[in-house]
Amino acid sequence: VSALSRTFNSARKSCQGIQDNVGRHVCYILKMSLAAASVQLQHLLKLVGVG
Repeated sequence: VSALSRTFNSARKSCQGIQDNVGRHVCYILKMSLAAASVQLQHLLKLVGVG
């Protein structure tokens, strides 16, 4: 299981509680973009030699 699919699953789980369809979709998009950003940040830090 990759880190991305793990994040994908946890985002889906944490947004499931939202009854509103649009709200759930927005929650999902925010969680996924946040996750993608943190993955890119870690990658960047590795390239720089900090991480």
